[in-house]
Amino acid sequence: MWTKALFGLGGVTVFVATIWLVIGKSSDGRSVEMLNVSYDPTRELWKELNGLFIPHYQQETGITVDINQSHGGSGTQARAVIDGLDADVVTLALWSDTDAIRKKGLISAGWEERLPNHSLAYFSTIVFVVRKDNPKGIKDWADLIRPGIEIITPNPKTSGNGKLSFLAAWGSVIYEMMPTVFARGGAVLLRANPCRGVVEFSHA
Repeated sequence: MWTKALFGLGGVTVFVATIWLVIGKSSDGRSVEMLNVSYDPTRELWKELNGLFIPHYQQETGITVDINQSHGGSGTQARAVIDGLDADVVTLALWSDTDAIRKKGLISAGWEERLPNHSLAYFSTIVFVVRKDNPKGIKDWADLIRPGIEIITPNPKTSGNGKLSFLAAWGSVIYEMMPTVFARGGAVLLRANPCRGVVEFSHA
């Protein structure tokens, strides 16, 4: 019988840094099966990392690891784990999605402090994908509200990238406001908190 502990991450990290927290001991001491519940864009990334990690870990420890993957919208995946999906590791897009699992008692408090950078391996960047040759000249967020422009973006209620897109759009508005606020003698505090998935703004 092997010890199982759900380990939460606010972004992708390498199993080498977390495997000892998750695997424990298998029934025969030689093999273990795991489920990594993650969000859609990481499907190919995890497949490649798993292919590198599994033989390395077997060589180092003699234990064979079989890693299964489950992918979907970050919020959808969080709810699936809360509702009973038997995850060993969750690697989700947003702090709020991972912490929702913590609130249900499935991850220990303080999970975001268990690894450097609040258990975030990277920050996300939102990019625009346009038609060939960019016929409508879309270059910045303000271009998206011009007449005749239509966009496709993930649902922010179920997708981490969808939510980050809305936050990035809001951040662009704040950024554009700064010169006007400064010209009026005001002060601006703009602080992005990727761990909480929010942009905080205040002015005087």
